[in-house]
Amino acid sequence: MKLSELEQINSQNILLASLPGLDQFLGKKEQKEIDLSKITYKDQFVKTYLPFEPHYFNYFDVIANLVYTGFIDIEKLESEIMEMSDELSRKEMTRESKLIQKMSDCFVLNDDEFAPLLTETLIKVEAGAFDLPTYPNLFTRLLQIEHNNLEGFKIDETIIKKFEQGIDISKKKSKYIEAYRWKIPIWEVPEERYKKISELAIQANDSLLYANVESYSIQIIPLIEKNMGDELYSHLVNSEFINLPIFLYLDPSEVLKGLLDSNNLLKYSFSNGLRERYKNTFSSDSYKKELCFFNAFLNLLNDYIDKQKVNRISTIAFRNLREVVNSIVTKPE
Repeated sequence: MKLSELEQINSQNILLASLPGLDQFLGKKEQKEIDLSKITYKDQFVKTYLPFEPHYFNYFDVIANLVYTGFIDIEKLESEIMEMSDELSRKEMTRESKLIQKMSDCFVLNDDEFAPLLTETLIKVEAGAFDLPTYPNLFTRLLQIEHNNLEGFKIDETIIKKFEQGIDISKKKSKYIEAYRWKIPIWEVPEERYKKISELAIQANDSLLYANVESYSIQIIPLIEKNMGDELYSHLVNSEFINLPIFLYLDPSEVLKGLLDSNNLLKYSFSNGLRERYKNTFSSDSYKKELCFFNAFLNLLNDYIDKQKVNRISTIAFRNLREVVNSIVTKPE
């Protein structure tokens, strides 16, 4: 299996996480037998090594790359180690961590401990006292409590709003977690209230990433304007942002204006960077977000090139760029 194929699996899958007993009242999707001889090698890999439905495989993708391809991304490995270290530090025995632990063990508490624990936990939930992964996980515990009709507890709209407010507050003091979806329950049979909370928390985590993406994106224009071709190429093919929509935040007219004023070497650096960036597979979500930019940019290129009465060296460079952009726009998902 090629590294690009493995990365495609990783980009769309994450390791299954669940709490004991939830599937008993949410249900399971029926598993069907698969004839491995009739599917692609990539799908054989998924079916053989990722026996969950849906398939999740992302948390230790650095190690997976090493095992299946012999390639290891040292920087990403160090980043994941730091992330785990940070998480362990955050989980030192604070008052909040004690509450989370007690909620996890709520079915073995003494009878008189439950109501005060629930009251304090919901106050902390609304105040944004927990990190983002805690919110979906706590909500699953509340679903279990409701399912068992423990002291008549019900998840009403007031509790939903406490979680919504808490997630919004927590987001403002959190940092992006790459393996976020691994840390929360994923159910094939959805519980609509949980789906609402989990998606809200996922969006909050994603927003932290896209704040970084926008900051990274706007650096492209100065690199073009300063004719920094090598730096521009490296910026476009940076593996950390290769599957993220960095062109979502750019104005195609502004990019073209910068290219018109740049030297021809810079134009080819831009073309080559785009070609390398999109030569293999990439995130379909990222692709869809960037299509608007590239469609508009292609139209601008066509208009400019069609108006040229004399072929100059710069005209050839722009034609080359147009071919690259056209291949991005027409590339099947």
